[in-house]
Amino acid sequence: MPRLLRSAGFKLLADGAPSDHGWVVSVSAGSRSGVKLDAKRIAEGGLHVPGLGREHTALWVAVFNPDPGADRRCELSVFLRKDTKSPFRTRG
Repeated sequence: MPRLLRSAGFKLLADGAPSDHGWVVSVSAGSRSGVKLDAKRIAEGGLHVPGLGREHTALWVAVFNPDPGADRRCELSVFLRKDTKSPFRTRG
């Protein structure tokens, strides 16, 4: 039986509008030379990371406010899927 691949999708809203003020850092699986990290910015259309569990052992998410003097309401959506089809039109 083939092993199911998992993927993760991320979408960020700031004050109700799509935002690119977030990053996803993936930790690569099986690296003999130590931990390998890969950082990708969350685009306004979202970010898709395939290979969760096989290629990536962990994902870290950071959201930042470009104007620390102003309060913002941020909403982060995380989608976990059993296949590698992107829930977004653009891929990261």
